[in-house]
Amino acid sequence: MRPTRPAPTPGSRRALSALAAACGALLLLGACSSSPSSDGGSSPEPTDAATGAEVVDVAGCTTAGDVWLVVGAEDGTVLADECVGTPQTGTAALEAAGLEIARDANGLICAIGGEPAACPTTFDGRFWQYYSAVPDGQWQFATTGSDDAVPAPGSIEGWCYGDVCAPPKIAGVTEPDPVG
Repeated sequence: MRPTRPAPTPGSRRALSALAAACGALLLLGACSSSPSSDGGSSPEPTDAATGAEVVDVAGCTTAGDVWLVVGAEDGTVLADECVGTPQTGTAALEAAGLEIARDANGLICAIGGEPAACPTTFDGRFWQYYSAVPDGQWQFATTGSDDAVPAPGSIEGWCYGDVCAPPKIAGVTEPDPVG
């Protein structure tokens, strides 16, 4: 014969409901965690090889030999402003920041991070301009496309969209010379 359990009381039902709600909330928090290593699919944030500390600013990133990326849309919205590790190409730096890249029929990058919303069908003078800099240096317009450019360790990559533009400001990096 099986032992019988006493019937639950209203107080025990409330306690069980509260416990279930608390457990559910903890599970939800764990599922929503933004920790890069929690999903197993994202690579961890760049770290300083010497200290193992997470890199969160331009100086820490570049001093660790990693690359900082900053991308600005035409309206001034900053699409990326982060350490992207050691990408093999300028395009890989954009991908490391999680930015979607669209290309035109010629294979040129025409939209980054949904800006502009659609690739222009005709050239109106605006385009994604690609720059690089070293800390405390000046933005230099890239003479090599981002698919072929290899960011130097400790450098800064910058992008802006427009006919005349400069990447978003980075402390210590001066404006580029006018292109053209």
